[in-house]
Amino acid sequence: MHQPKALVPRNKHDLAAVNSAIAADWQVVQPVFDQILEWTQDGNWPVAQRLYPWLITLGPDIAPYLRPILLGPDACWTYFILVCLIQRSNRLAKALLPELQRMVDQPTPAEEAEGIPHEARLAIEGATASIDQE
Repeated sequence: MHQPKALVPRNKHDLAAVNSAIAADWQVVQPVFDQILEWTQDGNWPVAQRLYPWLITLGPDIAPYLRPILLGPDACWTYFILVCLIQRSNRLAKALLPELQRMVDQPTPAEEAEGIPHEARLAIEGATASIDQE
């Protein structure tokens, strides 16, 4: 069994920690999930590139962890969460529709500068298209 702290990357190249987190049960990961999620702040980091596909598999259960990011001041992180995660999971996009709609209707200046309204619109379109197909 993994110790939760061992699942948190120590640097942007710590793929061993990421692989341990991916292999661990949710009960072990959950106490340090926010700390693991911090390593998705830059989608170019090796750890982020490994984390995003795993996060997609977790689906809407992680929406409560993503809301503070989407509501927070870091527009770059929001951009990566949208493009690398939410746009690739219609179930997650559905769970975050109010937050996505706010980004389209009332974006902050920082969100505007990062192109977030456009990316949020794409996520909404994917989510609503999948609703229509259900």
